[in-house]
Amino acid sequence: MYLSEQEVESILSLPYYATPVTHSLTEYRSYRGRSRVSVLTLRVNLTAEQDENRLTRLLVDKLTEQFPMLSKLLCSVQYDMLLKNSQENSFYIFRANSNRTHFNEAGEIKFHLTYSNVLSMCRDSFRFHTPDLDIAFKSSNVVVDRVLAIVYTFVKY
Repeated sequence: MYLSEQEVESILSLPYYATPVTHSLTEYRSYRGRSRVSVLTLRVNLTAEQDENRLTRLLVDKLTEQFPMLSKLLCSVQYDMLLKNSQENSFYIFRANSNRTHFNEAGEIKFHLTYSNVLSMCRDSFRFHTPDLDIAFKSSNVVVDRVLAIVYTFVKY
């Protein structure tokens, strides 16, 4: 459903988008062919006070609360985006975990939990190039207006 600019601003002022970081730990009986898996999801809203250093500290803290150092992890990095219809002044909020109908295994990051690996992952995910994100929508009338959040999903393998 497309929204007006006023509706978008109202929605983006809600806690879901205004809270700097939210996280969840979900236990699955069955997850992508594996049984009894804990999935940690961190949603980092891109606010004025978010920066790469703060993001790195946050990820290290949250990950080491859940997983011991040197754990083998799989990570998926996706983005919540505000899309703008280029033919009319209307918007759509694309939520990373809701709008995807499948998980892209080729896009997973496999790594051992170390500070340097988290730093590298943060740097890569925080330094996105917005036009590169438009590729997913190139056959439509929408463009990425801005990135709202980085959504990380972690699972031990």
